[in-house]
Amino acid sequence: MIKKIIKAVNFVFGNFVRLQSRLSFDEARKYLQEISPKPKGTCYTKNKLAIQYDLHIIIPAYNAEKYIKECLKSVFIQVSEYSVLVTVVNDGSTDQTSIILENLKKLYKGSQIDIEIINQDNKGYSGARNTALSFIRGKYIIFLDDILPQDTIEVMLDTAYEYDAEILQGSWYTFTNEEKKEYRVKESGRKTGSQGYISGYPWGKLYKYSVLENFQFPDGYWFEDTPISFI
Repeated sequence: MIKKIIKAVNFVFGNFVRLQSRLSFDEARKYLQEISPKPKGTCYTKNKLAIQYDLHIIIPAYNAEKYIKECLKSVFIQVSEYSVLVTVVNDGSTDQTSIILENLKKLYKGSQIDIEIINQDNKGYSGARNTALSFIRGKYIIFLDDILPQDTIEVMLDTAYEYDAEILQGSWYTFTNEEKKEYRVKESGRKTGSQGYISGYPWGKLYKYSVLENFQFPDGYWFEDTPISFI
């Protein structure tokens, strides 16, 4: 979708890119600030800790009526001996998301996995994730946007506890025209002892609580999840 938008913008404005701007530096800066003001979000915070579960799954949901059922089903069909809390943040949805979530909460009541729903005004992906992240209750955390493959919880937590891992990177799948493709992060051979790269996406990983204790996603920034790969 982003590529299509970029192509569309290039097509529409292609005849103008060669023209030299007559704005001064200060005028251009002011103009850009008015269009896209520099945000003041920060990656640093102090999240509360109340570790009660092995795993805390954080799911942001905005107008997610088409896929939230499948997302939660993929979590609740997991077979595991670990204790799990799912926090779904309904981020100001205007469709049927809130109603569906309440019905799903009743459906999964009494399951081995606990679920809570937080309703808030729309704050975007960063604001939704930060709301749940501000009160960490799992020794490990997963950010989930889509679906969990079978046995994900058991395999990732087994590995994390075995190695006392701080960040565990998983592979992921994409689906295009019914074609399934797997992506794996390759190991780096640039230096001895390297454990390889991690993707810049917040999802697809398992984080130890201590890694995120003082972290939040910066509000107002484009590509707000990139601090995962930099910090």
